[in-house]
Amino acid sequence: MPTITWSDRKQVMEGPERIVSPTHPGPCCATQMETTGHPHYEARCSWQVRRCRVCGFTVRKIVQEFPDQVDCLDLRKRLVTYFSRLDLVE
Repeated sequence: MPTITWSDRKQVMEGPERIVSPTHPGPCCATQMETTGHPHYEARCSWQVRRCRVCGFTVRKIVQEFPDQVDCLDLRKRLVTYFSRLDLVE
């Protein structure tokens, strides 16, 4: 698989299979970022690749984070305990 590394001094002229983007965003990135491809799913989140149309700066954007089931059960138990104590106070 051909890989072209991107430095801050030169730009890629062809479209390789893999691009390593500039190390820092440019001033154009605030308005020129676009989402490319489909969402990718990992352990507790889904993400998409966002790339600047002008300079090629690329980042992963977290689209959705999935809650940890153990943490949700712990929170639910704490809330039940908290609200049951409120009933006793009133």
